[in-house]
Amino acid sequence: GVIAFVSDREDGRTLQIWSVYPDGTGPRQLTFGPGDKAQPRWSPDGRRLLFISPGGTDSFGNKRGSDVWVMNRGGTGITNLTAAPGDDTDPAWAPDGLRIAFASTRSNNLRQVFVADLACQPSPGSCSLGRPRNYSYSPDFNAVEFSAAWSPDGARLAVVASINGAPGRIYFHPGAL
Repeated sequence: GVIAFVSDREDGRTLQIWSVYPDGTGPRQLTFGPGDKAQPRWSPDGRRLLFISPGGTDSFGNKRGSDVWVMNRGGTGITNLTAAPGDDTDPAWAPDGLRIAFASTRSNNLRQVFVADLACQPSPGSCSLGRPRNYSYSPDFNAVEFSAAWSPDGARLAVVASINGAPGRIYFHPGAL
């Protein structure tokens, strides 16, 4: 019953995550602070949102790129899930809410799809991510992958892949994930 969207309406510069009722009433800003936030994705039960945001800097002052973050429905419990070098984007919840898929450049600076288990405490708790596993379609062909989407039963994952620079096509990962 609530729509999540991205807007710079607060300061005219920084993209933040907002929510609004379907009739357009009750707009509410959910994220604050520096750095653009984007790609909000509701959990299957509607209690949490995944989104991407800058991941800050490492101990040497180097920017880590974009990370996947999670927050509770009302904007509390914001947690950086992926906190790793490279850009993590395109988050997608598995239908059971216990796994996520996301695109990342963490492996050889090549954007590929990763899947990880997700454990969340009861609201208003926080979430933690298990070790991400690379489910690239074919690392032998240097596939650039993104936009993962789960099958309704959560057993298969579709991704857009560009193999050896060819135009992107939709591929399905075989078997259960």
